[in-house]
Amino acid sequence: MTTALIVLLNMAFAATPVDGSYLRSCYTVNDDDTLQSVIDIQADKWTQTHVAFEDSACKTPYLIYQIEYNVKVGDHDLDLAMARASYTPLSDEVSEALNMIAYCGFTTWKSHEKKNVTGLLCDEFQVPKASEVLYSNFKLQMNPDQSVALYLGASAQGEDGKSVSARYRGTESVPYLKLQP
Repeated sequence: MTTALIVLLNMAFAATPVDGSYLRSCYTVNDDDTLQSVIDIQADKWTQTHVAFEDSACKTPYLIYQIEYNVKVGDHDLDLAMARASYTPLSDEVSEALNMIAYCGFTTWKSHEKKNVTGLLCDEFQVPKASEVLYSNFKLQMNPDQSVALYLGASAQGEDGKSVSARYRGTESVPYLKLQP
């Protein structure tokens, strides 16, 4: 679980001026964490929701990590200002495990109860503070089947997204696909 949480926060996120919801179906990070992610984009506000699963078929969810951003979009550049980050455990067992290690400093985790973790240290990951900006980018692509693919920014050597000069320039290889309304 820790690996997934660290990876999620080290990934670059990007938004687009195209409102809607985008899905990255069941995928694996770091060879052992299985996720499904959705980005909901509404003008200059968007929410990215990652659901972690116990199994590689994405049948049994156990934890939700959600990030809300206020965004400023350029041609392909994107400035993401942290609004709020939260975790929601999805079972009593997960809540108990989080309480035992005082995850993010809390010992009061409850199943299906969202906790704001903005700016907190969660295990080995420092969650960004409110208004902290991630400088990223994005790419939209129309696929031959007329589906819309959204590629998010990805870090490379010398690009940590913490300043305009260190903005993410590359994009991830796996896109989010726009959901039909």
